Amino acid sequence: MSNIVQPSDGYAQVEYVLVVDDKKLVFDPNTVSFISAEIKDDVYAGSTGLHTFRTTDPRFMESVKETMIGANPVMRYRLGFGTPSQRYWLPWQDQIVTNYYAKFQGVGDSAGYLFVFATANELLRMERSNKVTARKGTISEIVAAIA
Repeated sequence: MSNIVQPSDGYAQVEYVLVVDDKKLVFDPNTVSFISAEIKDDVYAGSTGLHTFRTTDPRFMESVKETMIGANPVMRYRLGFGTPSQRYWLPWQDQIVTNYYAKFQGVGDSAGYLFVFATANELLRMERSNKVTARKGTISEIVAAIA
């Protein structure tokens, strides 16, 4: 059932968490700046997203690299509306990180990293099983079975 929310003055805020197994990397707004997000959602197809952040903290870069080593990292995000004292949060959205890159930018004190995460919803997992097949045998047996 949908909730009816009355329009009000305030701000929109986005929270992000990167999750792999039991590890969580929270995107601290004091060190990580949200730049943009482009999310494509469809009722009958997969949902995809492109999330961009910037940081001047090299420790965050190392934390992202350590987190991304694990299999199937998940990007969790949610959107909140209203004033800081009265914020209405939409439910958390989970998407699988399909790709990411970090690019060094700037010089001096303003130097940092630009992060871009490409994500997709759970429908991607279902498609993966259709694309990956394990085969057993010698190379000539496998080629003969495929051909």
